[in-house]
Amino acid sequence: MQKSIFTLFIAVILSACGSNSTETGLILPENGKEIKLEQRSQKKIEGHNRNIIVHIGDITGGATHLTIKDGENILLSEKIAEGAIKDFEFDGHKYIIECTEQDNVLIGTDFAYFIVRNPTEKEQNETGMTEDEKIEKLIGIVASSDVIFIRNGDEYPADEAADHLRTKWESSQDEIKTLDDFIEHIASYSSTTGEPYQIKTADTTVSANSWMKEQVKYF
Repeated sequence: MQKSIFTLFIAVILSACGSNSTETGLILPENGKEIKLEQRSQKKIEGHNRNIIVHIGDITGGATHLTIKDGENILLSEKIAEGAIKDFEFDGHKYIIECTEQDNVLIGTDFAYFIVRNPTEKEQNETGMTEDEKIEKLIGIVASSDVIFIRNGDEYPADEAADHLRTKWESSQDEIKTLDDFIEHIASYSSTTGEPYQIKTADTTVSANSWMKEQVKYF
């Protein structure tokens, strides 16, 4: 009798141990998980060991602020535009989140649509840029463009504009931590007069702020 009870006890223990999954990361369909988020709302994505939370803020100007959290740990916190792709790491795995659509309506509720998926082989091997590298890339885009940069009423060719922005950045690197900081505080207005910069293209003249944001949509 005692032997039978002991044998049963061992069987139960082995069964329980065998049922524990050694898998980690998110539980995703083969083609990724689609999620629809109302602005200022959040949803969870299930993982093998724990869940993550995807949250967005207001949807304005074709973008929203996206935050992905693992408990109190922030995995991603960036602005994301429609069509943009971001990557993040969770539980030792790299994942891709793509904003497929943003529905910004005049009346009713604004929504954004996302797909969370595993990266392709190419995406898996890519290393994300640092914020400094993103700023360098944007300055390079300015330098190689054919736009005219308008600063305090005067026009400058793109290469001179890029040199000016780099000089401003280098003198303010202690305060400028992100690409968004650079656009908002360096590339959008004159630090001496406060006058907004403008960009003249072949077709129109727009604010430097909106032009810069358009260039970095797919960073």
